[in-house]
Amino acid sequence: MHKMILLLNAASILTFSSVQGASKGLIRVEGWPITYNTQYNHIVKDPILGATLCPALTRLNLNKGESETALAKKIKVIHSKKQTQWRISLYKNARWWSGEPLSAAEVADILSTKIPPILARLYEEKEHPRFTVKTDQNDLSINWKAPIKFGPYLLNQIPISRLLDGELDCAGKVKTKIEELTNSFDLWSGKKEKPEKKLGTVKIMLPSDFKPKGKIYKPDLPLKCPVKVDLPIVSAIQWNPRSALGGNNDFRIAITHLTPRGSLLRNASGHLGDLLSAPIIRAHPGYNKAVYVRSYSPSTAMQILGRSEFNKYRQTRDKKNGKSLLEVRLLVEAKLKTPIIRILEDSLRIAQVKLIIVRNPSSQYDGILKTVSIPWPSQDVGDLLQGFEKVPKVLTQRLQDYRFSLTNKKPNFALLKKAHRDLYSLEPLTVLVQHRACVEIRPTLTKKVANQIAPEQLTKLIERKLR
Repeated sequence: MHKMILLLNAASILTFSSVQGASKGLIRVEGWPITYNTQYNHIVKDPILGATLCPALTRLNLNKGESETALAKKIKVIHSKKQTQWRISLYKNARWWSGEPLSAAEVADILSTKIPPILARLYEEKEHPRFTVKTDQNDLSINWKAPIKFGPYLLNQIPISRLLDGELDCAGKVKTKIEELTNSFDLWSGKKEKPEKKLGTVKIMLPSDFKPKGKIYKPDLPLKCPVKVDLPIVSAIQWNPRSALGGNNDFRIAITHLTPRGSLLRNASGHLGDLLSAPIIRAHPGYNKAVYVRSYSPSTAMQILGRSEFNKYRQTRDKKNGKSLLEVRLLVEAKLKTPIIRILEDSLRIAQVKLIIVRNPSSQYDGILKTVSIPWPSQDVGDLLQGFEKVPKVLTQRLQDYRFSLTNKKPNFALLKKAHRDLYSLEPLTVLVQHRACVEIRPTLTKKVANQIAPEQLTKLIERKLR
């Protein structure tokens, strides 16, 4: 399971001014579920620490249900008949990790480069509004040459980072040094120099970290964990819309009914996870709790797959009883050392479906068994529909409207809840398990911490240690 969890997608609620002055010490983070290397974009894109180490001008704060300023001290929107202007004031004491002051001109250059790709995605590569960026000391203004239908919080998506002498340099107060191919690193704040004093250790443990070599969990035996943190990632089957089977809505739903997700949660995760009815994390305000997780029902699956229309697909003979088996091919990107494949094989065979594992991406496959990173905190899941031809227009429109609403101060989470129901019906992704990690903080925090916390609360705990 440890190797499956490669990427995360989350945001921090650290305030820009919360870590000031000289550095008092460092925190050692062990077992972070991502392998860093010298490519700087990995740390920028890490959804939990990325927004802490390389913050944007603004951020979405799910605790408040709205966006707010981060590196920016103030944002003012001025509308007129012919144009819209965003006036942005930066904190005067904002600095790069290197110690250099953060200038409005540097921010302007970053925004000029990073805003166009966001607009292309927002408008789905159609013609989008043009803009200019001007600076005045510690302030800058973004001038749109025509009325726009989005707000200034599209800036949430733009971390303020740069390359300095080939090394990553961010404008955040929390610093780190990227260590090649390691899951452990140090975090500190204040001065540029790395302090020697150690304030504490944050240890992240995944299910595989609990498991003795050569042994497996007993079913229904939960892992003992003081604090669980939700991870915005899932193990899932991402269906291939270009495949005859992967592109068949009824087939996808039948396979979902055949996946014993409760067994996967117990045997592969030791209860350290959750089951979802759509690729939206339950802790998010856009998760529709009225949509229940699809049941494990081999009889329902067999009823669907017993239709004559499925006789034309790939068939093979069961060597034991001579019955015809429907072949489903799943691409596995890495060698998984978990019970997932074995459990899926046994369950699919109940409905006369044979699971064939494909290792070569150039081969034909119906879906990919993989870890999928769900954008956090936005949960903008529209990209999961790429390649699907028969997507209901109402779903496409809701996801696009939700994407636009994320640029306003208060996103419309009700739109995401409605899209959740549509995604449940379409099933472009069969979610097997949403992952959680176990967190140990030493020395123990004096304040009581809830047994289960959201992704951004983990960075808040780290911030307390760095104050």
